[in-house]
Parts: sequence; structure tokens; C-alpha cells
Amino acid sequence: MVERLRHLGATIFGKTVSTEFAWRHPGPTVNPWNPRHTPGGSSSGSAAAVASGIVPLALGTQTLGSVIRPAAFNGVVGFKPSFGAIPRTGVYPLSPSLDHVGFFARRVDDVAYALSLLAGSSDVDLHARPVPAFEISVERGVPPADTPRLAIVRFAKWSRAELEQQKVFESAITTLREAGAILEELELPILDQANWDTIQAILASEAALIFGDLVERFPDRTSDHLKSLVQTGKAHSAHDYLTAKARQEKLRSAFAADISGFDAVLTLPAFGEAPEGLTYTGDAEYCAPWTLLGVPAVSLPAGFGKNGLPLGIQIVGTYREDYRLLRVAKWVESALMFDTGNPAIH
Repeated sequence: MVERLRHLGATIFGKTVSTEFAWRHPGPTVNPWNPRHTPGGSSSGSAAAVASGIVPLALGTQTLGSVIRPAAFNGVVGFKPSFGAIPRTGVYPLSPSLDHVGFFARRVDDVAYALSLLAGSSDVDLHARPVPAFEISVERGVPPADTPRLAIVRFAKWSRAELEQQKVFESAITTLREAGAILEELELPILDQANWDTIQAILASEAALIFGDLVERFPDRTSDHLKSLVQTGKAHSAHDYLTAKARQEKLRSAFAADISGFDAVLTLPAFGEAPEGLTYTGDAEYCAPWTLLGVPAVSLPAGFGKNGLPLGIQIVGTYREDYRLLRVAKWVESALMFDTGNPAIH
């Protein structure tokens, strides 16, 4: 990715901080809106760098919720393309069946432009599957979609969302309806019930194979988080793993039919504001279903919580229809007309 960016003429400003091997154990990065709160993870530094105005675009990876959730916590746009849309050549793996490369920026136009230039295929990344090519005008950006029809997906976990997050979500629904969008409630009970255990089984099993030798060789240099992940993965049988993989494919195949007639899903990116403290990067349960399916997702800033920290919404599309999702996200962004502003001013 860095090589391709340089080839395109980009200036590489620096390397940002991630959690250890993109898994839970955080570095020193703080949330620019309040240094007592986490920026989220694993792409902690990338989200914080864009939010604080250091760079206009940053790379991140997502295996559970590591682009969408930090974007929401920091009040920026986060984009996780379809699985395989961006080759992961040179990216250290966590779970090859789930790892995505994504972007952080301040506007939908910027992440759309990045994907239009950086999507591709690679003989090295066997999972790479390019999305249909498209071009973005630098002057006009991505053209917004026609007035969309959106499926509101809350999941059973909705009651655990912070009250302020629920209010921001409901306010966004009202604003989008007033702008002409059609929004209807949709339940996805099978995905809701199966996604978390399924994605955890796949991730832990694959991570155990990747990191098992490392934690044995360097027990004093690897975190308890990574050791626990390896231990969990080794406890899964081959049957557990293969069952989870089969369920992943079944859910992925069914999703397009599940949301037939809708242009995209509207849901939460997180349960609320960034948690206080720097040891916990937040809950990924609202991101996990879409990572498991490998479908594209966008996080948009939409409000603030009781502690003055950003809150967002998440828009999800169907597999390999990234351009269509970005056009819907542009329409939603234009309808909401929400500007998070600069953290230093708040």
C-alpha cells in the first residue's frame, strides 16, 4: 500500500500507532477530543491523526471493528471496503479470512477517491478480488445516490447502546426521512444470533496459527491479550473452525437477498462514546457482522455524547458494491450536514 501511494505521488507523513498486532493491547495514542479517553483500536493513531488535522487521509485495518469504531470515536469518516477490494500484501495478518484494509478521512469524497486509486488485485494476496473499477472527479467528488431506501438494523443489542447514541441515531433517521429517504425497520435474526461466536471462532483459530510460535518464543515481549487469543484459538477444534467458516459463507450468500429492495443498511458503529481510559479500545459487536460478511461499511459522524465526544452512524452495503454504498453515504452525509469541527476548539 505504501509503495502504491508513493507511486501515485502521495507524501507519506509517518507511521501511526496501532494496538499490538492489531489486537486489543493499546499503544500510547489518546483521543484528540479528550486525552483521558481511548481513540479506539486497532487503528488508533490513524483515526486520531485525521481527527486532529495532521493528515487528510490515513490507512487502517479491520478484523473486527478497527476502522469503523475508531472513526466513530474520533468524529471522522471511516471506510471498510469489501473483503479483498484492497490487497493486503505487506500487511501483517491477524486473521486472513477477516482482515480488511480501509481508510480514514474527513469526507466521503476522500475515502471514495482513495479506493478508486488503490483498489486492485495481487498474486500475493490470494483473497484479493477487485471491485468494479470507477473514477472519482477531484473537483466534484463522488456523485450522491438518488434518494435512497434504507434498512434500519438495530439488533438485539440495541438496548445496551448509550442513551445519547440512541438519540443521535433517531435524530439521523428523522433528518433523512425529512430529506426524502425511505427508512424501514429490518430484523436480521440469524445474523444477529450467529455473527459474534462465528467471527470469534474464525479469528482466534487463525490467529493461534499465526502467533502461536511467537508467544512461545517471546513470552516476556507479547501481551496477555495476545497470549489469551492464542490459547482460545488452540482450544477450538478443526470441526469448530470449519463449521464457523461454513456459517460465514452461508450468511454472506444470504445477505444480498436479506436486504433486497434496500440501497443500504443503517445501523450503529459502536455503543456510544469512546470509553474513558486507555486500556480498553471499545466494543466491536456492532462492526463484527459486516466484517464477517465482508461487505463494505462507512462510519459517518453524526453528533456528540454527554461527555462532548463524537458519535456516529454506520451505513452498510452489499458485497463488491462499494461504489454504490459510497454514493449512498455521500447522500446521507449531504442530508445530515453535520460537521464535527476541530477537537482543539471544543
